[in-house]
Parts: sequence; C-alpha cells; structure tokens
Amino acid sequence: MRVLLLPFAREDLKEIKAYLDARSPQASKNVAARIKASLKLLSEQPYLGNNNN
Repeated sequence: MRVLLLPFAREDLKEIKAYLDARSPQASKNVAARIKASLKLLSEQPYLGNNNN
C-alpha cells in the first residue's frame, strides 16, 4: 500500500527538518530515518496502530 502525505504534512516535515538542522544535524538525520522507517512500516501494515472507531 502507498502512503500519501498531504501538502500540509509535507510542510510540517520540512519545518521539523529545518528546526533540527539548525540545532543538531545528526539528530535531524536520525529523526528523518525514523520517520521514513515508520512510513515504510505503515505502507506494509496499513492496519497497524489504533482503531479510532
């Protein structure tokens, strides 16, 4: 399954990256890797997580 990031989510991620880059480039890389891994897992297991019904 494909994960679609809406424009506001992409903008949020850009802002997070800019914030972390200014303070700790290594932390920025670590966070980016964790987010990518989470999105990959979500694409592979779309029903993972909380059921909000």
